[in-house]
Amino acid sequence: MSDSQPRHRREVPGRGRWCYDIAETFLLALSRTGNVRAAARAINYTTPTLYWRRQRYPMFARAWDFALEEGRARAAARYLARLEFQVPFDGEREGDPYPTVDQALQQLRLHRHSVRGGKPQRYDHRAKPANIEKVRASILRKIRAIELVDAWRKVPGFDV
Repeated sequence: MSDSQPRHRREVPGRGRWCYDIAETFLLALSRTGNVRAAARAINYTTPTLYWRRQRYPMFARAWDFALEEGRARAAARYLARLEFQVPFDGEREGDPYPTVDQALQQLRLHRHSVRGGKPQRYDHRAKPANIEKVRASILRKIRAIELVDAWRKVPGFDV
């Protein structure tokens, strides 16, 4: 191949490579749901990878912002339509691309927080449930300590 001939890149990216089709699919899913995690699942990417791409490419970040606003507007419109026409919230269709009421309200909280700024909210969604045996043992230990103090109060000359 001579230097005068241009070198061509492959038209179709390999598996796991970013391209405009993947970006378009992500942005369409984001504009439909208003949920970054769900849109990431639609293209089989992780959210940290997408946030990295958002930081690195300002045009992608702008498109992301527009798609996210549209998704949130759709979620709000859907929520208000359900309230207006008294459509029950339960019984969501399987694979429904729109967020549930709880998800929509959570998105609203996150949006308000991102607009206001400040310390990020903490969600303990990964906290393990309490072990009932440990809780029971802790309560019994405290009861024994209270009974012991009560017993010592009955001893003459002992002041707690």
